[in-house]
Amino acid sequence: MSNDPDNFKRSVIEALVKRAANRCSNPDCGDITSGPASNESRSVTVGEAAHIYGAKAGAARHKANMSPAERSAITNAIWLCRNCHKIVDADPTEFPADLLFEWRIAHENSIGDQLGKTADRLRRKIVYGQLEGFDNTTYLARQMVIDKPDAWEFRLTAELLRSIIDPLLSRWRALERGYYTRPIKRIPKKQAILWFNDRITEIGNLVPALAGIINDEFAKAWGAPGVSGSPIAILRVSVTLVSVTLH
Repeated sequence: MSNDPDNFKRSVIEALVKRAANRCSNPDCGDITSGPASNESRSVTVGEAAHIYGAKAGAARHKANMSPAERSAITNAIWLCRNCHKIVDADPTEFPADLLFEWRIAHENSIGDQLGKTADRLRRKIVYGQLEGFDNTTYLARQMVIDKPDAWEFRLTAELLRSIIDPLLSRWRALERGYYTRPIKRIPKKQAILWFNDRITEIGNLVPALAGIINDEFAKAWGAPGVSGSPIAILRVSVTLVSVTLH
């Protein structure tokens, strides 16, 4: 197996194929992805762990701002047969990342229903209940809440902050390029010193506010060592951090 940090580890692939019940996650396919080989001691596998966001630059649905750890996490994976894998990667416009996330969620829900165990259904109900309030977040953030990979609290925080800030950065880049201009506000000379002092005071107040959010509120949302964090608390603190910064 490749040591490329963007590739999935064997443990991730094994977990993914089990969650998919060894079937292709494409709802129009659903083929079994392994079976007996001619040699009675071997088997044939035609399933693959596909990257939802491509692993390399130029790959289908590649996101340059993702880290290798994010690309190789189970949250960025979907189990497909080889044929469907080729199809979705050949036409990323027809098969965007959000659609693949929907495929995986629907497929795993269907498999869970077929298992028919009350405990499993109740567990899934609790997991999906944690997504309440995440309607306006990214599919990747929602998948992190479902999968809860290693260090998911920190990965979720990073994804939420990135998704909230990205539109603001896009507007800033447009402003830098001169696509639009900010209105000019003139300040009378007599008020200039007061205005400047007010800005300095605001900056001074911002530092302890940010420190409190980062050191206290995020720590509570992430949970104590060995205790799972709260997805909705992480979302709320992330939104608060950005709003305080932009105030």
